[in-house]
Amino acid sequence: MINRTAVKRNEILDTASQLFARHGFQGTNMKLLAKEAQASTSTIYAYFQDKTDLLSQSIERRLEALEHRHMARLQEIKDPVEALLQGISLLNEAIAEDPLLSSLLVYDSHVSDLHMRAHVRRVLHRIDEHNVALVSKAIDQGVIRFEDPQALVTTFRMAFQGWLLNRQHGENELSQAQMTLAVKRLILELIKDD
Repeated sequence: MINRTAVKRNEILDTASQLFARHGFQGTNMKLLAKEAQASTSTIYAYFQDKTDLLSQSIERRLEALEHRHMARLQEIKDPVEALLQGISLLNEAIAEDPLLSSLLVYDSHVSDLHMRAHVRRVLHRIDEHNVALVSKAIDQGVIRFEDPQALVTTFRMAFQGWLLNRQHGENELSQAQMTLAVKRLILELIKDD
């Protein structure tokens, strides 16, 4: 039996994610959301406290799905370098395909809304946590020569954020696959030659 409540709630979250990605937090209002989700505003408020709660739950849902897919695949890989390379590929691909998460990473450089800024920081922190764990594992096993996993992860994330920003402005000459390959090649340069 289909749980209509869960279905409607998910439809509202999907629609909200699309609107937040397209219009930002300030540009998305409950009337527009109600119209696009084919629900009344009272139905939306039955599921969510306010627009901030809606944004928070939209982001959380997407992050959980990303982490589930990302971590499940990586746990099968024993080689720390291969896990790191696959992790970067999977993460870049997933974020590039997700309008809300990619717009949040682009917003990081210029968002002034406090609600969005807090959520952007949370997304960046969770993404960085996963990558730092992968880099740290490779460093701890003596496979990669680098002392500061956070610095390395931040460098890769900033390169990807720049790529996303250029894509948003229609200025990309590189595909997502080419960008990811360049990052992977940089990682391979850090492998110890012992």
